[in-house]
Amino acid sequence: MNTTLDERRLNVVIFLAGFSFLVYEVAWNRLLALVLGATVGASTLVLAAFMGGLGAGAFFWGRFATGRRRLAVLLGLLLAGIGVTSALDHVLFTRVIPGLPGDTFVFVVCLLLLLLPSFLMGGVFPLVSRLAIRRDDAIAPALGRLYALETLGSSLGGLATGFVFLGALGQTKTLVLAVAINLMLAAWLLATQRDHQVDVEAGTTTAAPPSRRREPVVDRVTLRRAALIGTAICGFAMVGLQVAWLRIFRVYLTNTSYTFALVSSLVILGLFAGSALFHRRAARIADAQRSLARVVLLMGTTAAVGLVLLVNLPSWLMFPFTTVVSDPLARVLLLPMVAALLIVVPPAVFSGYAFPLACRMYAAGRTTLSRDVGVVLLVNTAGSVVGPLLAAFVLI
Repeated sequence: MNTTLDERRLNVVIFLAGFSFLVYEVAWNRLLALVLGATVGASTLVLAAFMGGLGAGAFFWGRFATGRRRLAVLLGLLLAGIGVTSALDHVLFTRVIPGLPGDTFVFVVCLLLLLLPSFLMGGVFPLVSRLAIRRDDAIAPALGRLYALETLGSSLGGLATGFVFLGALGQTKTLVLAVAINLMLAAWLLATQRDHQVDVEAGTTTAAPPSRRREPVVDRVTLRRAALIGTAICGFAMVGLQVAWLRIFRVYLTNTSYTFALVSSLVILGLFAGSALFHRRAARIADAQRSLARVVLLMGTTAAVGLVLLVNLPSWLMFPFTTVVSDPLARVLLLPMVAALLIVVPPAVFSGYAFPLACRMYAAGRTTLSRDVGVVLLVNTAGSVVGPLLAAFVLI
């Protein structure tokens, strides 16, 4: 009963943490668009800082947590730090940054300010994974479940922020909401850390039962290398595509805040669908390396089809439905939603499937899980940083 209760707590923590992370991302994008005066530059800065901080934080905190027992305390402190540094960033963005001289200097300062809370955010998933998973044979389905919960929370947080919170609450109160979520989660974890501590100490590493499937013999080095290559490609492609999607969508659509929230949230909604699918299929994957290669190929194929559709958006979706698009609400909400569902979600689904699969391929076992997940996140987000910068400043 205690184990079940602890799993439920961690499910709530990862869901609400993901929710708050996208509240920050969408709110930061809108705020920096006002500060920097260039929405594409603001979007690229937020994406690069957010992903770069996540990757570095995942690597650092994943290694830091390996072998430590009081992980619930560390997780609570990370969440509290996210809330405090994000609140401080908001004060600096609104009161200090507008008075600084030089566009380049302001850009660099904003980047550094965003990196700190993002660095703390990066530690959340590796720590929750280590706390939640108690047996080696449970790693694959549990990673799929946790990643699905985080991405579902993120998707709902992004959509709610872009379409509800910023309009109903305003910029400052929206940030206060996210900070409050982080601080309440931190207080809850610290207040109940003994329950988590007992579970972690009592947990034992159980070897996976013998499989009845015929699995190909692949050495650990090859499997790990394939996992890192696959996750790097997914990170590079997905976030680079996100910048391209935002740029092209803005040619046709009027409200850039809605566009950023919609595209970002539907990317993560696709990641949720893919990770939920992996959770259901994890036990039936016979050849992980081949499965990852197929998923990456399918992601590239659907992305290419989506870009063709996006380039032809006026003739295929806008002109045939001129009477519908003439309505302002349909133009701001309906058309972007339909287009994004067709263009953004399919490749994101395959990317969401690939990430927990790569984590399972790379992970050596439960005892080093936080470190191994941190390495995969680092490589994935390294690609995610290069992707938007290359797309925004070179290709576009």
